[in-house]
Amino acid sequence: MASLAVIGGTGLAQLPGFELATKTARETLWGEPSHPVLAGQLGGKSLMFLPRHGNPHVLPPHAINYRANLWLLRELGVEQVIAVNAVGGLRAELQPGTLLVPDQIIDYTWGREHTYFDGHSDRLE
Repeated sequence: MASLAVIGGTGLAQLPGFELATKTARETLWGEPSHPVLAGQLGGKSLMFLPRHGNPHVLPPHAINYRANLWLLRELGVEQVIAVNAVGGLRAELQPGTLLVPDQIIDYTWGREHTYFDGHSDRLE
């Protein structure tokens, strides 16, 4: 298995040129991941891929079970993760490529756990 994984975000539900070898779908201590983990080759290198929002894109940010996603990758031997993401804009005049330093943030991940340490440390042993 590959020790590197890519977690794709909005706009990256598939990796062009990725040659699929196996697909692993299983429940973790934290529930179901967003999508089965895909293992294969990209440019001759082994890696795993997980579309964060599912494929097709069906999970909104607050519904992504990031704990299950990362736990399954860990169980599969992943040691490094590259997570790709994108953000949307709320103002049409801010076109793609515009650099902006925000002074406010809208957190669409509210309503989900923010840590593995939720009072059930026995799960982590």
